[in-house]
Amino acid sequence: EVDASLVAGDTPATFDAKFVVDEGPKSVIGEIRVTGNVGTRESVIRRELTLASGAPLTRAEIGRTQKRLYDLGIFRDTDIIVEPPAPETADRNIIVDVTESPSVVVDYGLRYTTDRSFQVVADVVAPNLFGRAQRVGVRTLLGRDERVFRLTYRTPYFARFDLDTDFFLEHAVKEENPSDDEDFRPFTERSWTFTAQQARPLAESLSLQWSYSFRRTVTELEPSDEDIFDPLISVNRSIFTTALVGDTRNTVVNPSRGSLFNVTFQGAPRILGADLTFLKIFGQAYTFVSLGKGIVWAGGYRAGAANSFDQRLVEDDRFQAGGPSSVRGFATGSLGPIDPILGIPIGGKGVLIFNQEIRFPIYWRFRGVGFYDAGKVFEEPSDRSLVKLRTSAGAGVRVELPFGLLRFDWAWPLDPREGEDPWQFILSLGHAF
Repeated sequence: EVDASLVAGDTPATFDAKFVVDEGPKSVIGEIRVTGNVGTRESVIRRELTLASGAPLTRAEIGRTQKRLYDLGIFRDTDIIVEPPAPETADRNIIVDVTESPSVVVDYGLRYTTDRSFQVVADVVAPNLFGRAQRVGVRTLLGRDERVFRLTYRTPYFARFDLDTDFFLEHAVKEENPSDDEDFRPFTERSWTFTAQQARPLAESLSLQWSYSFRRTVTELEPSDEDIFDPLISVNRSIFTTALVGDTRNTVVNPSRGSLFNVTFQGAPRILGADLTFLKIFGQAYTFVSLGKGIVWAGGYRAGAANSFDQRLVEDDRFQAGGPSSVRGFATGSLGPIDPILGIPIGGKGVLIFNQEIRFPIYWRFRGVGFYDAGKVFEEPSDRSLVKLRTSAGAGVRVELPFGLLRFDWAWPLDPREGEDPWQFILSLGHAF
């Protein structure tokens, strides 16, 4: 207990503050018991505990333990119960009570795509295999022109180390045969992808991530009597990625203070089997400042550069700008180089994007937003310039629903050019950044 009072100071019109502190008995952790686990091994739970018998009992450690247990992704609820001290001791026994998630989760659905075809999607996930918090999942997508089979595996440990580890294996088949284009040559694309990823916490809000991905893509053109070259085209992509991630946001869905940043470095060296080599660096930072009365100033800053060593950089590795989560007011990917023959965006090797938002409450679950965006993609990193950025502004409404944040945005370019839409309407889930 703390008692505070003011007493007259030595000089007129001054007061001294007096605090009387009663420390009370020291709270020490006694026995720790685990309850509620049916399929989960107790050793898995105890490995996540930051509480230890004989250590001082603090609210910070209770919260840290709960977060580590939630991060396993296998519990619907966790409760840390501190029992009253026994009369003969000041030790406080603790009960760690957990409520497990279902042992198997099955999702399935039917969807209709813009190319007027139906697709069946099914997911089967076992989030707690053998009670070790190991997650195994199988995903299948079946459509008229596309088939995907995916296997995933995740474990919070690697050997004896606390390393979140993910493995990903996928086989996909895609067929292109448009019936309304006589000049188009049909082809079938088959790809095999393997990815391994790990993450290591460096501090409470800082982590280091690295991954390796290998993809082999074989494209088979429909046979033709005019073929001079082999109609079978094979390309190998081998990419190593490392990223430093910091996150001090108070919440993930709708933050009002804190920041999120990451710096990502990618390399595709020939020594790892890559047919097309490149180096790429990309950094992004998002800041959230509370201005009081529910008003939040949010800022986003993104920059990137790539070097393909005089080789062609494929579209998947090029930067894009413009669209609902980039520079609103412009079509997706439209702020950059355009293919002169096809007339479609092809991205570039350099990018700059800046976003500013003022978020404010309106009524009940409704919030308003005013924003200003600027950005552009450049063919080469050396072409980057602030004076060349395209800008847009707009306003929006956010609706907080039980499953997430529903976003409505209206945006218009501040420097419209011929052929561009005068405004864009955006309907999406979650904030733009």
